[in-house]
Amino acid sequence: MRKVILIVLLALLYANPSVAQTDSLKREIGFSTQIIFDNIFESSGSPVELMLKKRTGENKWMRYGLGLTGSHHDNAYTRNGNFKTSSTYLSISPSVGIEHRNPLLKKWHILYGGDLSLNYNYSTSTQISEDNNTSVEVSNSTYNAGAGLRPFLGLAYNITPRFYVSTEAFANISTYFGQNRHQRKQTYENIDNSANRWGFDVNVRPASAIFVYYRF
Repeated sequence: MRKVILIVLLALLYANPSVAQTDSLKREIGFSTQIIFDNIFESSGSPVELMLKKRTGENKWMRYGLGLTGSHHDNAYTRNGNFKTSSTYLSISPSVGIEHRNPLLKKWHILYGGDLSLNYNYSTSTQISEDNNTSVEVSNSTYNAGAGLRPFLGLAYNITPRFYVSTEAFANISTYFGQNRHQRKQTYENIDNSANRWGFDVNVRPASAIFVYYRF
């Protein structure tokens, strides 16, 4: 997968139009390079972040984003009995926003604007143990759903007329609703507890992720 992405990027890099031709380009599509670097270091649950931009005016763009993260792990071992564990995590975050651009230097631009985002994430872990005539299954699950406002400030560099990279820092102001659930199933007893919660959160992410974009 990583090799395919690099080949596509090189092909796009050499398929360059003239500067005059780029005036008619109204759309841009990009992705976060974090998925490439995470795979190099064999990290599980690599995030996928995609962004589609459409020019709506002079130095003004509508942007549509999608963030996805997922992982699943299963383990089984024997130690004075049989043990099995599993865990799953899924996160999805669509967004829509407005971006403005101001030229800074010959190939540099400042980006600023804001996104509205929806967020949903779910995680669960289960442990099953069996010993003689006793069986115990313990599971914990959590989900959160919410919405947020994400003002951002970034920097872009034009590598070619069609090809550029950017990075952004942003603040995330969000509210969410969630639930925690604990279940325990034994041979002679079952327990099922859950608790709802809601909250408000503000955090800041520095400009660490690099996006690669292609104009068309």
